[in-house]
Amino acid sequence: MVDDDEVFIDIADGTVTTTLRSSTPIPEPAPEPRQVVAETTTSGPVLE
Repeated sequence: MVDDDEVFIDIADGTVTTTLRSSTPIPEPAPEPRQVVAETTTSGPVLE
C-alpha cells in the first residue's frame, strides 16, 4: 500500500509520517522514535 518515499497520515496519532524504512530518513529525529515506540507497543503485547 505504501510506496517508497510515500507520505501518509498516521491515523493512530493523526500526524504525518514518512516511510523511513525504505526512503531516506528525514532530518527530524522526533517522528522516527515515535513510530518505533508505537509499533513496538502494538506488536509487543501481541507477540508475548
